Amino acid sequence: MRPAGIMNEPFPGKLFYLLQEAPPNVISWTHSGQGFIIEDGTLMCQEVLPRYFRHDRLASFQRQLNLCVRRPRGRAASARA
Repeated sequence: MRPAGIMNEPFPGKLFYLLQEAPPNVISWTHSGQGFIIEDGTLMCQEVLPRYFRHDRLASFQRQLNLCVRRPRGRAASARA
């Protein structure tokens, strides 16, 4: 169940609840469990994002995600790719 104050929660907390509660036909974990896939961008914007964020834009969600997630950098990272 989504906490009452979810709009004041930092992005990682919102993302956690979103991934736990959103319908799997909209957003779901990958088979490995190390990532997620947005299955239906339209429903994501219309029904899911407004429940957790003050916007309904997929680009804004992606921007927040990119700011939150650290990716390996440098030579070792490019060797893994």
